[in-house]
Amino acid sequence: MDHKSDEHATKMSQNNEFIAKPIETKMTHWVKSLITSFTLRFNTDESHFKIATSDEIKNKIYKFRYKIYHKELARDVVGEDIEHKMIKDELDDDPNVILFYQEDNNKIIATMRAMIFRPNQQPQQFLQLYDLDKYPWLNNYTICELSRLMVAKNYRHKLIILRFLGSIVRMLGRKLEVRFIFLTCKPYLVSRYYFLGFRPYTRQMVSYPDGIEIPMFKLIDRSFLKQINSPTRFLFSNSHKINKTHRDEFLNSSTNPIILDQKTLMPLIKNRMLAADFLPFFPKDIKLFQELMKYNCYALIIKYPIELIHTKMVDKTIYLVIDGQVTVYVKNSKPIELGPGHLVGEFAYFLPKHKRTARVMSENSILFVIKESALNELMKHHKVLYIKFINFIIQNLIYKILIGNDNLKGHRHE
Repeated sequence: MDHKSDEHATKMSQNNEFIAKPIETKMTHWVKSLITSFTLRFNTDESHFKIATSDEIKNKIYKFRYKIYHKELARDVVGEDIEHKMIKDELDDDPNVILFYQEDNNKIIATMRAMIFRPNQQPQQFLQLYDLDKYPWLNNYTICELSRLMVAKNYRHKLIILRFLGSIVRMLGRKLEVRFIFLTCKPYLVSRYYFLGFRPYTRQMVSYPDGIEIPMFKLIDRSFLKQINSPTRFLFSNSHKINKTHRDEFLNSSTNPIILDQKTLMPLIKNRMLAADFLPFFPKDIKLFQELMKYNCYALIIKYPIELIHTKMVDKTIYLVIDGQVTVYVKNSKPIELGPGHLVGEFAYFLPKHKRTARVMSENSILFVIKESALNELMKHHKVLYIKFINFIIQNLIYKILIGNDNLKGHRHE
């Protein structure tokens, strides 16, 4: 990805904020599906969202973003204006952008940005971000990119937000004739969007200053939405469709598993921990992983090359290699290859917020992703497990220092 597309990616994708849902039983999932289907079928129209047109309302939206990103989530995002306590970037002034919002008691409770690309108007930067160059027929469709979705904390599980999102998607598909919707989100939020008919677009992942995000897409095609049993199928009629050849080509080349569910992950971790190529001092305690997954940690399946860590990154995520390997690039040093049981990114956990000094690349691997916030929760509620993991981090760091770059490269796990 070139510099311009990377800049576009950063601006468009520091965006979609929900709180991850707890693990659902089959019954709660069925009830949720029923409520969602009923709401979307009978209670979605343009009265459930507003479009910002005045500078006064837009500034309220920018200040609302600041409240969520800066104060609540402590995320570093493009367009942050600390002096005026707002977040606004140059894309907000693009004529193709629509700023949606919703209010309750005259206070903004939700907002989302949509950028509309009409046929033959998709910019190269956007196509590169989502690796869409291979589909020349996309020029025949109206495409939308969603970003900057955020919801006030007390409203994130309420039907008013479901109506807000459903009504926007309905308007995009019916009134603006959008057929492909794209967005990026944090991996632990994939299940939220999955429920609304989005699917991971796994040709590539994208790396931003505050971590990796997963591109996702939604097809405005009623037969497809019906096939995947998405509640959003009720928003559209049979006339809302995509050319079947185009649809099948897109789906066949873009959808693969990207996050391991807990039932698959736990046996895999148990087997890998006992393997000869795993670091011998790794804490062989499956409960550690079970607890971390409660706090939005997850296992990422990486098939295509991805830059996990780069020099502009301030995120403090730690990656544990479960399978495959990662390659670390440090200025004026040889690349270092790390295999199963190794950590990368752990040094930043002990330091104040700063940009990284190394680059880390990976492909064809499985990584367990550990968020700084998860370790903080572990420290509060499971001090013994926390101490065990911190001890492993320290041992891992000492191991890297003692063995040196050349020996470490020779310690490849293949």
